[in-house]
Amino acid sequence: MKGFILRLFICSLISGSFFIMVCASTTSKKFSKVVKIGRLREKAPDLRRGRLRQGVRTLRKEMKVDNPIQRRFQKKLLSWYDRQARPLPWRETQDPYSIWVSEVMLQQTQVKTVESYYGRFIGRFPSVEALARAAPDEVMKHWEGLGYYGRARHL
Repeated sequence: MKGFILRLFICSLISGSFFIMVCASTTSKKFSKVVKIGRLREKAPDLRRGRLRQGVRTLRKEMKVDNPIQRRFQKKLLSWYDRQARPLPWRETQDPYSIWVSEVMLQQTQVKTVESYYGRFIGRFPSVEALARAAPDEVMKHWEGLGYYGRARHL
């Protein structure tokens, strides 16, 4: 599958439901599919607990992925992930706020750089409430060095 790119996004909603968005492209064709799965706890409890492989199997059933090419691709992708995944602090938590902060920090910033800032930022602002109570100058001071300061202002 040369030239094939697949991105899987799991986007949670305040209601507790979530969407899975699969975006794929090849040199000749681009497509994306958004599937509303439902409540995360009901549909993929293993994914919620961080068991990626079992969670994807559960979601595959929900998404009715029965195409052998898709299954083979998923198997190869998960196998690669099992071998290559780096241990990162935001992969060790299921807290939506912490994951959101990591996603914002990782925008146009190298993972290595974010690793050194993430723990300090979450340590100082452990919740949305703590972040909301903080003075903007204090948030900017803890963001200092990451660049793109608009990201911190928008948090």
